[in-house]
Amino acid sequence: MSRVVDFSREPFDLGIRTGSGRWPGLISHELLAEEFAPFCSPDFLAGAGEISAPSDLLRLPLLRDDEWWRAWFKAAGVADSEPKISSLVCFNTQIVVSQAGLAGQGVALLTPAFFAPDIKAGRLVQLFDVIARNGDSLWLVHPVERQNSRKICAFRDWLLDEVRRSIADGVGNAS
Repeated sequence: MSRVVDFSREPFDLGIRTGSGRWPGLISHELLAEEFAPFCSPDFLAGAGEISAPSDLLRLPLLRDDEWWRAWFKAAGVADSEPKISSLVCFNTQIVVSQAGLAGQGVALLTPAFFAPDIKAGRLVQLFDVIARNGDSLWLVHPVERQNSRKICAFRDWLLDEVRRSIADGVGNAS
């Protein structure tokens, strides 16, 4: 399970956090805006019946128990929706949600950039072009007092360059 590292008490140099990018005592470098869309496996899609409008998803098992579904339905123009999240299992990471989606367990709300190989290979099918955002991003963070550390600077520069390159190649930009 993921947790927030306390840099003042634990021997970590860097972390990746989700949020606004503002944490006391930390310098934050934005990696990727949090964006998400509904995906499922081709087999699930074949057995789901007609899915022609975003509201059709309300009758299907929705994977991922959080506010993302409400945000996605709002972005898709489905007013006052109350999605029925699958209660069989609680999923706390996108990788677990994606695996359930790939296994045909329901509709997974995922960040397209993270699953580009599965999307490109046809293992995951994006159900609608609507990409929702919640205002948060993924951030590389490190303590202010270690901002000049050679190893932190080297890793930061490498990671930011890789993210920029992926976005330029269309991998990290779903919109």
